Amino acid sequence: MKPLSRLLLFFLLALVTSVIFAVTEHSETLSRAQWPEEVNGTNISAIPQVRQILRLFVEDENITLEIHYPNDDMGKQWAESLGHWFVTFGVPIAYVKLFADSDATDQIVIALVDRR
Repeated sequence: MKPLSRLLLFFLLALVTSVIFAVTEHSETLSRAQWPEEVNGTNISAIPQVRQILRLFVEDENITLEIHYPNDDMGKQWAESLGHWFVTFGVPIAYVKLFADSDATDQIVIALVDRR
């Protein structure tokens, strides 16, 4: 293999590896103020954090989409609604996990986590 070909192969492998790791470890914070009053597919898909998570999500048995929400009834309803929307947008339900452990009472953290 020529030196230039090896260099190109090394560069491509480094690029692919960095993209994979960037995709599998990412989080977004969503505040209650950003949640639309009228909840529908158009309004939910317009939320930048939701779009970013959907853009980065990959189906991999080691990846989970975690929703960390405030530990109260309102937080649980909010997280369940958001989780259902991710499923509606194509994320398999087995990948979506809800956790009642958000530090803030008015925020949800959405995370793509690699469990390897």
